[in-house]
Amino acid sequence: MEQTGPRVSGFRRLLTRTANRVPRALRKANARLLKVSEQEADADGEMAVASHLRKQTLAATGLLLAIAAVLLAQHLFGDRASAATALAAKSVSIATKTFRLTHADQKERLTVGCPGRSSPLGGGMMTNPPPSSDGEGVYPHSYERLGVQQAWHVTAVLFDPNPHSTAARDVTLQAVCGPKLGHVTPPHKTKYVKPG
Repeated sequence: MEQTGPRVSGFRRLLTRTANRVPRALRKANARLLKVSEQEADADGEMAVASHLRKQTLAATGLLLAIAAVLLAQHLFGDRASAATALAAKSVSIATKTFRLTHADQKERLTVGCPGRSSPLGGGMMTNPPPSSDGEGVYPHSYERLGVQQAWHVTAVLFDPNPHSTAARDVTLQAVCGPKLGHVTPPHKTKYVKPG
């Protein structure tokens, strides 16, 4: 059964236009090559131009064929890929929590939890205002995924080289939360190296 929706007919039009342009471009390049070979003026210069035109024609043809292949792949697999992306997007959420650091060289363990039964897949931190030109700002000292607590943690430090005028900073933690993936342990392999 053949599909005849607007997406299919648009794809066919684009593919037909692309296919019609390839022979037209080849005919133009061949006409230029024939003109150059008929004139046979300067053997080195004109033949170099002809060689250059031949290379450009091949490159253009290859590019057009690659575009047609990509469009065909999008047409064939587009619906399934977008459905899988939509399903994955529904199961992932972002948990956000904002903290305030006010004292110079203040170190705080900050944690943001995932909602419900979801687990943290990763996370990060943002600071407002950003670090100043003298280096005053909030920097991460350590960070990790807390699987059992279903949270993401960052130990942040408000560093100030001039502690007499420390500006307060807001730190926003974000955790990307999703369904539990089972036991997540990175592969470990030990390699012993002989001394010397």
